[in-house]
Amino acid sequence: MEAIISRCRDDVLSPYMVHKTPIKRRREYLDKKDHWTAVTPEMLTREFARMRDKTGIRTGLKPEQGTTFHEIRALGGELYRQAGWTNEAIQRLLGHSTEKMTRHYLDKHMEQWIITDTVGLPRTVSRK
Repeated sequence: MEAIISRCRDDVLSPYMVHKTPIKRRREYLDKKDHWTAVTPEMLTREFARMRDKTGIRTGLKPEQGTTFHEIRALGGELYRQAGWTNEAIQRLLGHSTEKMTRHYLDKHMEQWIITDTVGLPRTVSRK
């Protein structure tokens, strides 16, 4: 953990381990953040998609069809649940302020999909 934290250190004085110095310090953008170095959820989403597309791993898919940051995050939460972590611990890890939001993330992995075979007969498949 110490090695990871040390990689987050730089010359910018910020209350956040993960932070970004904005290219332009425009008032309308700064007013939307708790601190001028804060990384917003939108920034994470955009940067994740940009880096995902840059890898070229799934070149057969359109960019909007690629895996999202939030899908990976939700999958991580589900894997922790399957490993026996409590919902409270997962809530802290994901940074959710309410248990309801954590359940929302985790319950998406419990939904069933309806898949049709080549003859068109539906069958239910659990995503778990």
